[in-house]
Amino acid sequence: MWESLCLCAKRSRNKKFTVIALKSNRDLAFLNELFESGDFKPLLDVAYNFTEYNVRQAFLRLSEATNTGKIVIYK
Repeated sequence: MWESLCLCAKRSRNKKFTVIALKSNRDLAFLNELFESGDFKPLLDVAYNFTEYNVRQAFLRLSEATNTGKIVIYK
C-alpha cells in the first residue's frame, strides 16, 4: 500500500515541509489506521484560543513561515 502514498519533501523560504498526495480514497483508510495506531501524529506548533486578536496572531505566525508544526485555532 505504501506505493500509492506519495510523500514529497519541499523547500520554501528556507523551510522544509512535506506534502502528502493521495492517489485514491482507499489511502484515506490507510492514513486513518496510522492515526488510530499512533504511528502517525501531527506536530503541534502553537494553539490559539478563538479571539480576534489571537486569530490575527495565528495568521501572522503562518505568514512568517516560522512554525515547526500545525497552527491551531480552537473555540
